[in-house]
Amino acid sequence: MGTGRKVGGFRLVREIGSGGFGTVHLGEDSSGRQAAVKLLHPHLAKDARVRGYFARELDSMRQVQGFCLAEVLDADAGAARPWIATEYVKGPTLEEDVRDRGPRTGGELQRLAMHTITALNAIHAAGVVHRDLKPANILLGPDGPRVIDFGIARALDADTSSATRIGTLGYMAPEQIEGTSLGPSADVFAWGAVMIHAATGAEAFPGPTQAARINRVLTRPPETGGLADPLLGIVLACTAKDPAERPTARQVWDMLLTGRSTPPPAGDDTPTTEYTAPAGGDRSGPAADPGSWRSSCTDRTPFTVDALLPEGFVSYKGIEFARVASGIQPCDLAATGEGSASAGDVVEKFIALGCTRLAAGVYTEQPGPLATAHNPVTVSVSVFPFPDKAKAVEMYEFLSGPAHWNLTTWRPQWHIGTLFRRSGPDVRPFVPGRKHFRWCHRRWHYRYLIIAMAYRADLTTDGGIGPWLEAAAHKAAVSSGPENHRA
Repeated sequence: MGTGRKVGGFRLVREIGSGGFGTVHLGEDSSGRQAAVKLLHPHLAKDARVRGYFARELDSMRQVQGFCLAEVLDADAGAARPWIATEYVKGPTLEEDVRDRGPRTGGELQRLAMHTITALNAIHAAGVVHRDLKPANILLGPDGPRVIDFGIARALDADTSSATRIGTLGYMAPEQIEGTSLGPSADVFAWGAVMIHAATGAEAFPGPTQAARINRVLTRPPETGGLADPLLGIVLACTAKDPAERPTARQVWDMLLTGRSTPPPAGDDTPTTEYTAPAGGDRSGPAADPGSWRSSCTDRTPFTVDALLPEGFVSYKGIEFARVASGIQPCDLAATGEGSASAGDVVEKFIALGCTRLAAGVYTEQPGPLATAHNPVTVSVSVFPFPDKAKAVEMYEFLSGPAHWNLTTWRPQWHIGTLFRRSGPDVRPFVPGRKHFRWCHRRWHYRYLIIAMAYRADLTTDGGIGPWLEAAAHKAAVSSGPENHRA
């Protein structure tokens, strides 16, 4: 398909690459937004199995959210040549950057590790396995790394003639080479090999021949050069031969954050690794101590949805709202928008101040003056716990500027049409960049930061709704927090 042709809403400007999946073009829509448009090879497009896998993987890929990933902008699995358009990232691949600039060190290497494992965690949380994580699939944009091509290899796997192109030797886990069951742990193995390459500029499993390299992956540890702990211990754990011995992406994220070189032991209640079930699940935790609620750093309210978010509230306009979805989420999903402070900057600020997770809830207007079946007012609430009041106030002040518009607006997971996927939290972020009229209210309550954003479900920009949104956001914010547990 040549330059100047249109695919969906994108005009193809020029070809920028090709591979086992198909050709990649720089595309541009009518507003000037650029995208990387990937078109399936004609011979793959004729294979019903490949098309079926592509359609199913696309459904999963659309659920993946995270500031470290190339966003899926549009796609058509039913086209004569199925295609997918993703965010166009201006920058070199990690492979090119290491080749031209040399290995990463210090804080630069640490940031690369944190950003890429955050992306992998988001991919796995959506039920997707990347299957071909490598330096060439990590783009270094001006605002940070982006992992690309997640989910595409599964479609290629349906075409047996392309089997040699699934995965890249040196980054493929032993079970991937041997053709046995393949799961998220294979991506963790690849991530370990990628970090070794980024830190040393060399292959983790070198050899003079392909057979020698395969043998090294299957039988010997990686070459790690001068890599030191804690990253050394982390990549060695990730490249274990037995997939059951590797940490999960989430555990690796915790290890990087805390400086551990081994996964946290079973029963460790460190806040960065504790995930409480969403409302309706197991709410076990320390007993609430009402006397501790007025302490800036000793609050012992259990970190659960029911302890931090009310089941409903009535706004100052007299509108009743009920909680329709909720869950505990990692802070790497706390920001997804654009602004003077990037989403990545916002997330890194949360983490630096000791906040790694949040309680999220979505409230919908009940029948009343404004509600209709298709156009209710909805409120998204996030409650962020910090180690003490000072850090909560610091984050509050950071978000008092334009940065607060980068915060995630939550919506019920079942609104996206994936009724077959109901495990985990019932809240997910809106697609980054989606514009919708909203009103934000922020407050801190001792060591908690509470953000409430009210919006119209139809995403219109009706200015007349402003006072109603303001009243809903304000009441949601003052109704949420540890004092809710008293009810």
